[in-house]
Amino acid sequence: MFKSFEGKLILFNGSNTDSQSKSIYQHWIAENAGSDKVTGSKTVDMRAALVDQFRNHAEIMIATEAAESINLQFCSIVVNSDLPWNPQRIEQRIGRCHRYGQKHDVVVINFLNKNWKPLYS
Repeated sequence: MFKSFEGKLILFNGSNTDSQSKSIYQHWIAENAGSDKVTGSKTVDMRAALVDQFRNHAEIMIATEAAESINLQFCSIVVNSDLPWNPQRIEQRIGRCHRYGQKHDVVVINFLNKNWKPLYS
């Protein structure tokens, strides 16, 4: 009845210390050993490994602001579950997908809480 997303979900955050990320990283390092893809910087290589995994094997990436500056022009949907105060941050999120080489219109979905109230008034 429901589609299973097991193995099709990538988490991208500031630490990427979960077991799935570590496994993806180790596999990526082994697969790309001796190529110019591997930089020797664990942080840079971890980011590249997660993006490659998402591009080639996954369907959904859940990312924090740590995913700034990555290229996701192979994606065509951005879902914002939270909206930052600074609208430039929203543009930056969209810009990850809406880059040179994008072949589709980028659809942006923003979740809004109609019952939201400021903490201070």
